[in-house]
Amino acid sequence: MNSRIPTTVNGLFFLPFLQRSGQYLYLIGDPSRRFYKFRGADIYSYLDAQKKAEHQFTLGKNWRSHPQLVEAVNALFQRERAFFLEDLAFNNVQSAKSAADGELHVKGQAIAPMMLWQLPESDSKTGYWTAGKASEVISYAVINEIVDLLTHEYTLQPANRVLQPKDIAILVRTNTQARDYQAALRVAGVPSVLNNTESVFASQEAFDFHVLLQAVANPAIVDCSSRH
Repeated sequence: MNSRIPTTVNGLFFLPFLQRSGQYLYLIGDPSRRFYKFRGADIYSYLDAQKKAEHQFTLGKNWRSHPQLVEAVNALFQRERAFFLEDLAFNNVQSAKSAADGELHVKGQAIAPMMLWQLPESDSKTGYWTAGKASEVISYAVINEIVDLLTHEYTLQPANRVLQPKDIAILVRTNTQARDYQAALRVAGVPSVLNNTESVFASQEAFDFHVLLQAVANPAIVDCSSRH
């Protein structure tokens, strides 16, 4: 059983197993993982396997998220063709957590777990934002929001502790965007780590540490600051 097999392996692989009497094959998958397309995920393989399955079961509880966040997601996707595919439906779920578990407070008051931002109309001649300018404005707003969360009276329940950088995540589409956000966070004085597929030895920190080690190992070398 694997949570990624149905979306990453061609459905034809499973056909012989599904057609044999007395044979049982359990496929555990999540169609929302189709965003792993860059790893070969194929939503149509999932749908094909789903149609051939004799029985289908859906998990009804979310064990990670706050109840109000689960309700917000349910409301957001509670419409026809929420994922723009006829065979892919959205199923409402319930939260297994209590209201006090993971609630974010500011000055003692709970705040909404989901907020949607929208850029105002652009002041350009066309009235539309360019991708570059929109990304710049969004990045500025995100960094300011994170600094605000970390420097004002925001507390995480039920421990009632102040919010920390490790409590915050920024989801982006590319490694380049991730590096840009990390650089902006560094300027703002907010520590961060990248979760990506790149080698740690390709990071700026690794290069700086290499330069330091070169200087220690070869103190006679005047300039150790250039890349080779």
